[in-house]
Amino acid sequence: MSRANKTKSAPLDRSPLVSDIGDVADPAGGTPVAEHSASTDPDELAEHARQTREALGDTVSALAAKADVKERVSDSVASAKAKTAELTSDAMAKTAELTSEVKAKTAEFGSNVAAEASGTAEEIAEMAGRMAERVRRNPLPWVAGAIAALVAVVMAARGRRR
Repeated sequence: MSRANKTKSAPLDRSPLVSDIGDVADPAGGTPVAEHSASTDPDELAEHARQTREALGDTVSALAAKADVKERVSDSVASAKAKTAELTSDAMAKTAELTSEVKAKTAEFGSNVAAEASGTAEEIAEMAGRMAERVRRNPLPWVAGAIAALVAVVMAARGRRR
């Protein structure tokens, strides 16, 4: 077998800009721009040529835009920067909102603690006053307790010296 027989020729790639009937198609929608005519009228031929040039210009512009990688990357970078700026702005706003909430709750908590502490201090002062009143009424148990504590401290100190 010869090499020519082994390789088959690939079918011709039909451009989407040429319709099945041979008319020039619009690059965006694929509809014919001008119909093929066998007319020899110069005005019709000129109009047909103008429409064909216009369609071809649109096609070339579309292909140039697709081929301009630098511009497409630049657009992607600009889009990413805008998205990042928007997300950063949203995060900053949310952080400020949460910070103000935390400050408000901390101030409220501090007020509650201060109120409870002053209440607790008042309760302690009241308990101390009641205790002092009990000692004044019946000092004997308190004096005995104090003497017992003093004896325990003295004995512990003597035990260390020996």
